[in-house]
Amino acid sequence: MSLRGWTIAFLLLCPLSALAQDEVLKALPIKDTEDAFKKLGFDAKTLEAPEKDVGLFELQVNKITIRIYNFAGKELMFMSAFPKIPLEQVNFWNVQTRFTRASLQKGEKDEFVALENNFDLSPGFTASALKQVANNYLAELSSFQQFRAAYLKNDVILPTVTNEKLEDVFRSMKIDVKKSQDKQTAIFEYTLDKISYRIVSNGGKDLLASVHFPKIPLEKVNEYNFSRKYVRLVVYKANEQEYTALESTLDCEAGTSEGIIRNFIAGFESETKNFIRFASGK
Repeated sequence: MSLRGWTIAFLLLCPLSALAQDEVLKALPIKDTEDAFKKLGFDAKTLEAPEKDVGLFELQVNKITIRIYNFAGKELMFMSAFPKIPLEQVNFWNVQTRFTRASLQKGEKDEFVALENNFDLSPGFTASALKQVANNYLAELSSFQQFRAAYLKNDVILPTVTNEKLEDVFRSMKIDVKKSQDKQTAIFEYTLDKISYRIVSNGGKDLLASVHFPKIPLEKVNEYNFSRKYVRLVVYKANEQEYTALESTLDCEAGTSEGIIRNFIAGFESETKNFIRFASGK
């Protein structure tokens, strides 16, 4: 499922009207946790507590089991388990992730990879904060599934991202590109659904994807940037004319793969369509 699909799934499950958004709470008692999640729309189920002062709850989202630990009402931990992948891949995920952490752990029978995210309740939290933490976890859970699937398909880490490799990726996606280059950069331009895209390779060190639109007010630019995670909206001025650019960057120096590049390209196309809906007021 796409990142947007995961986000929509959570929003359907968790209407903010179920909580007082302005109320600041200092704790979530273990005995109240299941009811609290049910009021939010989650079909959470209480499991046997692993130890004293720890509550354990389980729910299913898009066929993935998510366990939620409540530590004495002061901290929540979201966790999902996946079959083992090499430690090098676990570390590579942790290099690029923002909110979650992956770790190789030993179960009763076999080792597994745990994807976790913690939320400290003790300083105080609101419904909006809880929603954001859960959305971040769901987004990265979806990304981790794609990351792991790429590895399982023998999607090896590329030592360098050459222009030839990028052309191979575009061909595999059936995208017809026009390439131009100089000593430092290579520019790949293409059109999909009447939208003109540009991806610039900075010597294979990073990829910059961009789409240009007519200028919109800076207030709207700020509003959009506040709501997004993986793209940015910028107003530029060139030849005395201002325009709005939607951009996203993929850092390749830490290591990347064909699958990660394909996901970057496809993800940016999805983000572009999302911005078009935003700009049109839909």
